[in-house]
Amino acid sequence: MRAALLLTLLSAGCAAPTLTQLRPVLLDQGDFLGTLAREERRHAIFLGRHGATIPAAERFAQKAEMARTGRLPDPEPAEGAAMKAARARLLAALATSAKEKCPVFAAIAFARYDAWAERQRAWPNGEEAEGFRRDVEENLSALEGLCRRAD
Repeated sequence: MRAALLLTLLSAGCAAPTLTQLRPVLLDQGDFLGTLAREERRHAIFLGRHGATIPAAERFAQKAEMARTGRLPDPEPAEGAAMKAARARLLAALATSAKEKCPVFAAIAFARYDAWAERQRAWPNGEEAEGFRRDVEENLSALEGLCRRAD
């Protein structure tokens, strides 16, 4: 069992930049993917500092690296009706021009959705998960309201 875990950790570290490698990278782009990279890295650092598993922190660091290099990572899988509805709303909003008109709202909605899904798996219905859920709702409402009206 330990050998399998070690092999998994080593292969994860070799497959993509690690959190340690990504931490000092300047992420100052204000567009959607630049903001998403910064927010996903922020959650990876949070997970690393608060004793989360190394694979979870590395997964978020890899999402940050994908966004930094111009690729949109997949949002975390949804569990439960509320999360499935939020994921569907997020994907629908990202399919419109809202992410170009309001890149910060779009990126924060995406990153907070990911953080909510991760925290909900780690600590179901905990305070952190609830805070991220509220952030998702607020940013999705902005995307669906103000940002879509500008069309």
